[in-house]
Order: sequence, then structure tokens, then C-alpha cells
Amino acid sequence: MAKKKGGGSNLGLIITLVFFVLTTVILGVTTYMGYNEIDKHEAAKKEADKAKGIAENNAKYLRMQNRVLFSAIGYPPAGVEKAEIARDKKAFEEGSFAAAAQEKDKDEVLKVFRTLDKAMPWDGTAPTVTYEDRITKLGAEVEQWKAKTRNAEKMAKDTETAKKDLEEARTRGSPPSRSPTTISARSSTPN
Repeated sequence: MAKKKGGGSNLGLIITLVFFVLTTVILGVTTYMGYNEIDKHEAAKKEADKAKGIAENNAKYLRMQNRVLFSAIGYPPAGVEKAEIARDKKAFEEGSFAAAAQEKDKDEVLKVFRTLDKAMPWDGTAPTVTYEDRITKLGAEVEQWKAKTRNAEKMAKDTETAKKDLEEARTRGSPPSRSPTTISARSSTPN
């Protein structure tokens, strides 16, 4: 009897075929899972970039407020040009300060800036008068009024003394110890 050619089973071919099928399935599954993870990471990166942009805009908005308010107080931030502060303030007031576009309190801040501008207008780069200047001026005025009050109290005391001296002199029948010109000259001299 003669053997048939090609009719037998070839074990090497079957093993190779099984290995190829399993390798293809495993590679397909791992590739799918890998690309699925990449999509998740890309979505997370987009969210993080969006959050970073919002945080940066918020920081710029708060920095602008800080710089303007510190300038109004009289202590402009060191290392920042006054022109930059004025430019940001003007852009905010005109509505073109991009960092303030999404801020909820921008209308309130704008109202505060306009109120400050009435009391302390800007000359282009800085406020013409600051709170520090106003406090110094009010302190000087208070000292002037204190001096005037001391002078008025002294004059009232001298007048009272002169009045008593005059009454005593009338009751005794002798001339007063001080003349009215001495009293008025002494009362008009400041402290």
C-alpha cells in the first residue's frame, strides 16, 4: 500500500496556526486597551489645560485689582511700572481686559474703581491723590484744629481771669491788676 501524500496531519502547522491566532487576539486586545487609555489621558489633559487657563486668568484679574488698589492706598507694588498698572486698569474699565471676562464680581470691582476715581482721579499713570496723602493732610488739619482749640481755651481762661480781676477790683475800689491790652496781647500769641 502506498501512502497518501498530503493526507496526514501536520502538528507543526497546527501549533503555528494556534500561536498566530492567539497572538493576533492578544495583540488586538492590548492595542485597544492602550488606545482607550490614551483617549482618557488626552481628555484629562484638555480638562487640566482648561483649568490652568481659568486659574491663570483669575490670577491676572486679582493681580490687576491688587496693583490698582495698592496704588490708590499709596503703596504701588515694587518692580511694576506705573504705566502697566494704568494700562491694565484702563483696559478693565473699558471691558477689554481679557482676564476679567469670566469673573462674576467684575461689575462690583468696576463700581469700586469708579468710586475711587471720583475721590482720587488718575493722571494717566497713578492716582493724583492717594489715601496716604489724604490721611497725612487730615492729620495736619487735626493738629491745626487742636492748636486753635488750645488757643481758644487759653483765651477763654485768660478772659475769665481778667473778668474775675475786674470784679475784684470793683469790689475793692482799686484798678485791675492787668490791663485789657495786656490780656488781649497775651491771648493772641500762639502756643
